Amino acid sequence: MINFDLLEDSVADTHLRFLAADPVEHIVIDNFCDATKLLNALNSVPNPEEAGSKKSRDYIFAKNKFEKADFDLLSPDFAELKAELLSPRFASWISTLTGQKIFIDPEFHGGGIHQGGEGSFLDMHADFNYHPVNPSWFRNVNILLYLNQDWQESYAGQLKLIDGRLTNGKPTLIEPRFNRAVVMFTRDYTLHGYDRIN
Repeated sequence: MINFDLLEDSVADTHLRFLAADPVEHIVIDNFCDATKLLNALNSVPNPEEAGSKKSRDYIFAKNKFEKADFDLLSPDFAELKAELLSPRFASWISTLTGQKIFIDPEFHGGGIHQGGEGSFLDMHADFNYHPVNPSWFRNVNILLYLNQDWQESYAGQLKLIDGRLTNGKPTLIEPRFNRAVVMFTRDYTLHGYDRIN
C-alpha cells in the first residue's frame, strides 16, 4: 500500500527539506500510497453520522469532526495500511526522515480517520506531547494522509501551519489533496489547524 520505494529512494533529500521547511519542520509528500488501493480504502469509509463514529475529542475547538481509531476494521486495504504504518520498515523510514527514533502508537490514540463535514473547522493548536495512557511515550510527529478526492481550493479547509514562537508569523497553507501526506514535528510551537470547510 505505502509507496516505500519512492519514500526510501529520496529519504536523504527529504530529511534535509524536512529540517529546513518554513514555518516549522515538515514535509509534503504526494503519491504516498498506491492510489488504487487508497481509493478502494476510501470507498469503504461510511457516513460518520450514520455509522456512529465518535465525535472528536477536540470538541472545544472543533466542529462537525469525527474520528475512528480502529480504521483497519473498515476494509482489507485499511488493514494493510495500518499494518505497514506499524511495520519496522516504516519505523526505519520515519526515523531517518526526522532524525529521531520513532515508533507508531499501535492504538492510534488521537489518530486514525478524522472526518470533517461541511462547516467543520479546527482552531490553531499544538498537540499533546505525552501519551495519556503511556506517559513515558513522547509524541514526536504527526503524519497526516489526506483522502479528499477531487478537492477544490474553494472548499477551504487547507492545513495551516504557524510557528508559535513568532508573534506575526504568516501561516503556510497546504492543500489537502488525495494521497498527499504531511509529516511534521509535534512541538509546543508547531501550531496547526484548518478554517471552516465550505
